[in-house]
Amino acid sequence: ARELLTFFEANPLSYTRRELREMLQWPDRRTREAVEELADLEYVEVTRGSNNLLSFRLSSMNGTTPYNSSNL
Repeated sequence: ARELLTFFEANPLSYTRRELREMLQWPDRRTREAVEELADLEYVEVTRGSNNLLSFRLSSMNGTTPYNSSNL
């Protein structure tokens, strides 16, 4: 999950699980587990869009990023 958090810090946009899997070249299971872990720890925000498509982005507080991957 640390590698995924580092990715989000460097690329602060919203991504679907498929986009993350393709960019990181990870298997589906690894992507799902890492995203789920970061969402449970509130490092990543989950948004449900059209057709129930989930997207993920780095959580923020008042426009600033409160988290640092070195804290994981």
